[in-house]
Amino acid sequence: MPAYRVTLGRLFIDDHMGRDLPFGIVVDENKRTYTLLMTVDDIREVYSDARHYGDGGMDWDYEREYRDVVQAARRVMAGLENQVPDQLRPTNRLESIEPVRGAGGQLIGFWTEG
Repeated sequence: MPAYRVTLGRLFIDDHMGRDLPFGIVVDENKRTYTLLMTVDDIREVYSDARHYGDGGMDWDYEREYRDVVQAARRVMAGLENQVPDQLRPTNRLESIEPVRGAGGQLIGFWTEG
């Protein structure tokens, strides 16, 4: 299954990860963003979750109390729409693919440089 390199804001992704939902593999991070290696299934899961929060899927009290998460969800939706329209467009900069291994040596995914 192909993997896509996507950069998204940390706030919503942290919330998504905190609920043990699929999000891909973190390949880089800074104070504001994560760069993720995501499958189409990961992209669709994150987008669906962001849409649930960002498009009024939560009640009004939640949206007022957690306004920052709701706004972050809307930014994640926009980021995915811009970076992987239709959740299918791969990056043009695939130059090499390397395995990413966990602490025990098990394969956990692939890293693309570009």
